Amino acid sequence: MIEPLPLSLSLAGLQDDGPGVSGPRERIAWARKLGFTAIQLDLTAPGMRPRQLDRSARRDLAALLNRSQLTLSGFDLWIPPTHFTSPAHQDRAVQAVQQALDLAADLTARPSTNPMTISLSLPSPCDDQILRALGSLAQHQGIVLADHAWSMRDELIEGIEPGIDPALILIKGDDPIKTLFAFDNPPASARLSDACDSGRITLDDQQAQLDLQLYAATLTTISYTRPVVLDVRMVSNPAHAAKVGLTAWQQCNHWPA
Repeated sequence: MIEPLPLSLSLAGLQDDGPGVSGPRERIAWARKLGFTAIQLDLTAPGMRPRQLDRSARRDLAALLNRSQLTLSGFDLWIPPTHFTSPAHQDRAVQAVQQALDLAADLTARPSTNPMTISLSLPSPCDDQILRALGSLAQHQGIVLADHAWSMRDELIEGIEPGIDPALILIKGDDPIKTLFAFDNPPASARLSDACDSGRITLDDQQAQLDLQLYAATLTTISYTRPVVLDVRMVSNPAHAAKVGLTAWQQCNHWPA
C-alpha cells in the first residue's frame, strides 16, 4: 500500500487572521492543534524575517519547532518577482534570498539526502547573472530554491528547480496535471491550491477546478516524496481554507478522520 503524502501548512497568508493565529508562535501552535504534521515557515512575516533573528532567536525557533513535533517542510519567501529585475530593488532582493538561505541552513539538519527548499517566484525573463548568483548561493548552503513561477527555461540553473502551484497554473489557463508530467523530474516543492477566473479560492468553493484525487495520484506516479504544501494566500478566509484543505486532503487520500 502506498503511503499518502503528508500535508504541510504554509503559514503565509495567516497573518492577523483571527484569534490564535496572529503571531509566528501562535500560528505554529494553531497548525499543530488543527492536525497538521508539517509546516512551511513564512520568511516575510513580521518576527520571522531572517534579518530580525539573531543567533539566540534562531536557537529558540529551532527548539520551538522541535517541541511542536511538526516537520519543517521548507520556507516561503514571496518577494515580488519584479524586485529581481528592478535596479532600485535588485540588490535588496538578492540579499533577502541570501539571508533566507542562511536561516534555512541554520534550521536544517545536515547532511541531508533530501535538501530543504525555499519557495519563491522568479521573473521570466530574468537576468542570467542574477539566476546564476542565486543558484550559487543556494548550492553553497545545500538548499534548493523552488521557483513556483517556473516556465521551462532554456537552460537549467544549478540550485534552482521548478515548483508547482496549481492555482497559479489554473489562473494562467493551463492544466496542473499536464504541467507535472512535463517536468523531467519531480518538482522541488508541490503546493495544494485552487483557483477560478477571479483568483485563488478555497478547495470547497463551488468553482473549484483542481481534481484533488488525480493531483495526489499524479504526484505519487512521478515519484514526488516531499510534503505537499497547502497554500492559503489571497483567499477570503485563510483559517477556513486551512481547515478545509486538511480535511479534503485526508479524504482524497482515505485517511482516518
